Amino acid sequence: GTEGKIAVQPGADEVSMLLLARVLNDKYQYFPTVQVEYSSQKMSREVMPFEDKPLSVTVGDQIFSTGAREADEGSTPDILFFVFTSRFEPGAADRFAAEIAGKIKEGKQVMVADIDPKGDVQGGDSAFATSLEKRGILPRLNSYASWNTAGNTIGTSLSQGIVYSLARARLIGSSSARGSMLTAQQWFTFHRMLDDFYYHTLVRGKIKGLWKEGKLTGPGHQPDMKQVLAFSRGLMGKYFDSLRENYFGKNGARVAEGLSCTGPRNLRFSFPWNRIF
Repeated sequence: GTEGKIAVQPGADEVSMLLLARVLNDKYQYFPTVQVEYSSQKMSREVMPFEDKPLSVTVGDQIFSTGAREADEGSTPDILFFVFTSRFEPGAADRFAAEIAGKIKEGKQVMVADIDPKGDVQGGDSAFATSLEKRGILPRLNSYASWNTAGNTIGTSLSQGIVYSLARARLIGSSSARGSMLTAQQWFTFHRMLDDFYYHTLVRGKIKGLWKEGKLTGPGHQPDMKQVLAFSRGLMGKYFDSLRENYFGKNGARVAEGLSCTGPRNLRFSFPWNRIF
C-alpha cells in the first residue's frame, strides 16, 4: 500500500532540496504544472551515467517528489523545464539557448538542467553555458544547474525553480521580505553558474590537465592541494568578476522583478573535502 507514497529514484545530494520544495508546496497549497522540453527526444529515453532509469523517468519522478506534476498535453503549463543533453551535437547548444530565450521573452517561467550524458566532465557544457550567459537571460531564469549526475542536476534545478515559482505566486507581491527573496534567488543562480560551469568544467579541467603533465603534483603523485588552491583562487577570482559584470551589470546591480539586486562581492573559495571534485 505504499505505491504513490514513497519515491525510489537515482540521486542523493539533491534530496533535501526536493523535500524542501515539497513541504513548501504543501504549506502554501501550490502544485504547479511542469512541461518538460528535451534538446533530444532520443536522449530522453536513454539511461544516464551512474543511474538505472531512462532520463525522462528520472525527470518525472523528481517532478512528482516536489509536489508538482507534469502538464497534460495541450494544456498551458505553469513552468517550462528545459533539459539539455546534446553537448556532442554541433549547433544544438545555441539552438536550445535561443529557444529558451524566446520563451523568456514571452514571459514564461523557465528552469534549465544541463546534463552530462557521458559522465566524464560532470559540469556545465561550455557552448551551452556561454550561449545562455551571452544572451543575458540568466537573471530571468527560475533556475539553472549542471553538476555531477543527471539526478543531482535535475533535482537541484527543479527545486530552485519550483520554490521560486511559489515565491512569485504566493509571497513576493505582498511580503516585506521581497528584496531578500529576490536577492537569494539571483545569488543562487549566480553561484550555480560559477560552481557548475566555471569551476567544474573550466578550472577543474585545467587542474586535471596540469596534474597529468606532472604539475601541481605533491607526494604520491597526488595533487598538491596548496598549489591547486592557489591556482584555483586566481582563476576563479577572474571568472567571478567577469560573470558578476555580465550577470548583474557594470554597476553591480541588475533589476529583477522591478527591484535592483546588488551582486555578491568578495569571493571565498576553498576545498572542504581537500580534493578537487
